[in-house]
Amino acid sequence: MSLSFALSNALSGLQANQAALSVISSNVSNANTEGYTRKIIQQTSIVLNGQGAGVNIDSVVRRVDDRLQLELRDTISSQRQLAVLERFYASAQSLFGSIADDSALSANVDVLGGAIANLSASPESNSLRGVVLDDANALAREVSSLAMDVQELRLDADREITRIVDMINEQLDNIVELNEKIAQNVASNEPTAEFEDKRDVAINEIAQYLDINYFTRETGEVVVYLDSGLPIVDSAPRYLSHSSVSAMGPTVTHALGSIDGIDSGGVDITNQIQKGELAALIEMRDVTLPRMQESLDRFAERLRDEVNLAHNQGSGLPPANTLTGSRSFAAPATDNVTLTSAVRIAVTDADGTVVDFFDLAAGTYTIDDIRDQINVNIGANATATTAAGGPLAISADNAANGIAIVDLGAQTVTDNGTTETYAGFSYFFGLNDFFVTPGAVTNDAITGIAQGLTVRDDLNQVTGHLSRGALSTDAALAVGDVGIAQGDNSIADAMAAVFGQNFTFAAAGDVPQITSTLSGYAAEILGVNAIQAARNTESLEFETSLEEQLSLRFQAQVGVNVDEEMANLILYQNAYAASARVITTTQEMFDDLQRIIG
Repeated sequence: MSLSFALSNALSGLQANQAALSVISSNVSNANTEGYTRKIIQQTSIVLNGQGAGVNIDSVVRRVDDRLQLELRDTISSQRQLAVLERFYASAQSLFGSIADDSALSANVDVLGGAIANLSASPESNSLRGVVLDDANALAREVSSLAMDVQELRLDADREITRIVDMINEQLDNIVELNEKIAQNVASNEPTAEFEDKRDVAINEIAQYLDINYFTRETGEVVVYLDSGLPIVDSAPRYLSHSSVSAMGPTVTHALGSIDGIDSGGVDITNQIQKGELAALIEMRDVTLPRMQESLDRFAERLRDEVNLAHNQGSGLPPANTLTGSRSFAAPATDNVTLTSAVRIAVTDADGTVVDFFDLAAGTYTIDDIRDQINVNIGANATATTAAGGPLAISADNAANGIAIVDLGAQTVTDNGTTETYAGFSYFFGLNDFFVTPGAVTNDAITGIAQGLTVRDDLNQVTGHLSRGALSTDAALAVGDVGIAQGDNSIADAMAAVFGQNFTFAAAGDVPQITSTLSGYAAEILGVNAIQAARNTESLEFETSLEEQLSLRFQAQVGVNVDEEMANLILYQNAYAASARVITTTQEMFDDLQRIIG
């Protein structure tokens, strides 16, 4: 081997060891940098004409287990999805309270039932009537507030989707930019490892939000696509878009088109997203929270209908001067009903003494027919009105008098337009309702009624309008007789019984069909939410543990071990010194040879 070859070998070794030391230095300084992977140099020996001519640095590369990295990203998607669900479940639980909480919905139902039972014992107590109405208003406000809070959570989820979509688009830009740099470096045989690290950080960010997959082309560019197969990064980004709604309500849904979908390149991918934070937000907005709303609506419906059924059978004392129905009729001249029993409609004074009355016989009537019958028979003391698109209303002409109604037998009212049946004349028309849900009455669609649940306004204005007793059904009743007896607690008893009675609730939301009391159903809503939250917590704990394990395995492979790097530092430092010594020795030999020749 000539001295020139020796010098060339030593010089290449010096350069290779210098490069290795530079890589080690970078590894150590970035040991705690997020997303950084350990770099190593790849080198091969140079052979010319069968002789060693030194060492060549091929590239600076990183060692990444692609399968482990893909598994880790998939786990990250699942973990972030469950973490978002956990946050929303916690918010929902804070709204509904706990079963042991005195402010929970079920507890407030029991409070109202207890107040009505106390009123039944002293039906003429003004203070107890006030307590009943206070408790009823508090319960109605709570139901309404819970329903509105559920919609507010849906709105929060929708707005968060918009925020995340913007963040995803930012990372799509980063990936495309890094793809271009990596492709350029691959073409020019330059290192790409640092760019690959940065691209991995961007992909990891997207994996938190979406269930993604990817592959790498020979050019080094990565193609990212949803698990459904739709690409979101190819040669160019396919940006996502979503516009949040300005206000949320029970009928505002993605399925009906009133909530903007998550669009990518003209395709609505909302239903294609199965994992990640976006999937959790979509699930909460479109499934879980609407199902909570359904359960609240079912509760509001049964509370309204059962309490109203009892309250409509009686009359206040003093009775209300005007009874305006809650049910409207599009065409009262032709809309008709069939009564199986006669109905007594009376005008009484404030003490319950009958001023005028008549008995409407069983039979089939249009709504206008009923109006006319009232006006013909007690028109000297009362006036009934109807209007297209409006309700039946009955008013006592004297402001000091009121209207009382009672069925004279087991009453079934059939709405001949819908074939629905109702247990009571006043109940069908909603003439003496306790709870009202504006825009919806018994047998209407219940979506969103929880938001509007209130106590009938005039009951709050005059507590005496609250039904405790009922108009007399005595066949011998005459004008001047007592029609509503002081101390009659029959209706208060019936209303109190409602709160201890079991009802069959149709399945709604995540609450299956069950037979329960009103408070039991309210507790069931809370219980179902608590069970779902607990299951999610268990899944979250498992996925978090799995992510931690996979992350440790991945970091063990790609992370920087400072002790190992320091050992390599000494190794390359010694090799560098040796190469330098070879150069020095070779130079000395050149000098000696020159002296000999000279």
